[in-house]
Amino acid sequence: LITTMAYCVASTCWSMVILIVFQVMASIFMCQSLHFFIVDESNNEDTRRWVYDMYGDGAKSFWTIFELTFSGCWPNYARRIIEEVSPLYSLFYFVYVYIVVFVIIRIVAALFTKETFGAASQDTEMMVRARLL
Repeated sequence: LITTMAYCVASTCWSMVILIVFQVMASIFMCQSLHFFIVDESNNEDTRRWVYDMYGDGAKSFWTIFELTFSGCWPNYARRIIEEVSPLYSLFYFVYVYIVVFVIIRIVAALFTKETFGAASQDTEMMVRARLL
């Protein structure tokens, strides 16, 4: 049981590192690319305020990307950017949602499950050997 828990902790830590790296890259991209929209006074004031509230600095952008990744509400963030800022952001959201939200999270879950079952089977084998001796 202890070995299984140790494998779970190691897998969880590496999974978090991978996800955080992707989230930081996405939040930096969104913060930087939306900066010009925010400072351009010819754009709609309400949209500029919303974009600033969601992506205006590094912390806001990271929190928005974090929510987008884990809460399942990515259409709420994507639709307004795509419709009111630029349709080109659909490429970013397509790639991010497909690669990070869909593929990487499922790969991490599969690796986590594999490591856990592998460690649990070793624990079971050791228990059987101990009973035989």
